[in-house]
Amino acid sequence: MAATSTTSSSTTTASASASGTPGLRSHSVTTEELNDFRAICGDSTGWELQNKEAKYNLSVWTKKTPDSEVLQLKLYAEFEDVPPEVMYDVVLDTAFGWEWDEHRTRSQSIANPCPYVEYCYYAAKMPNPLRPRDWVLLYLWGPFNAEESIMYSRSVAHPDWPETKDRVRARSLLSGYQIKKKGAGVSLNYIAQNDWNGAVPVFLVNQCTRMIAPSIIDTLHKACLNYPTWKATHNPEKKTWHTGVPDTCGPVDLKERKRLLKKT
Repeated sequence: MAATSTTSSSTTTASASASGTPGLRSHSVTTEELNDFRAICGDSTGWELQNKEAKYNLSVWTKKTPDSEVLQLKLYAEFEDVPPEVMYDVVLDTAFGWEWDEHRTRSQSIANPCPYVEYCYYAAKMPNPLRPRDWVLLYLWGPFNAEESIMYSRSVAHPDWPETKDRVRARSLLSGYQIKKKGAGVSLNYIAQNDWNGAVPVFLVNQCTRMIAPSIIDTLHKACLNYPTWKATHNPEKKTWHTGVPDTCGPVDLKERKRLLKKT
């Protein structure tokens, strides 16, 4: 990917923000919202331990919630060799997301109505024979803080991004990260509760959630280790998410990604 590449996603973000789409959030994440997410990370009530491994000091829990039959997932892990800022950047640098998120088929910013608030579209391939899924998400985050950074998202409706026939619209009840400094590295709480919708039994969704949890951490750790070298040749000075503006440098879909890779 060329270091100076830009895409139509930046135009989409600017036009959506300028249009003043009714109903878009007009304020940044609040202290109360951060505390609510922090409470989920720190709470132990109702969580059932599913797995514990010495690697990364990993623990995996699931929990039943009243608003969905899909279990809520919580992962705790420690990376001794990853600084907090690197993990913060890996999560928020969407251009780099194409390097490590193997399920992604489209990722596009819709609107950035105020600092640290983004409406975005995400599409992903699913294991055969399941149809592809997509999400429209409200993403909230805050400035980088070496002691603790929080970012999370949930599904929302957007008038300009209705459901389509070629993908099943999935629903994220909550997905997010709490990144905390621990020695020279970080500790991580990752929360996810995702309903795939469509003709997928809930028990299968829950079973898959339990099974893939350790691989999520492995993939994230590898991404964090690779990020500094990758970023050094891909817009190294550009980290707009630190000031509340989402990244729009990367390709919006697989077709554009392949085209950009041919130029390098």
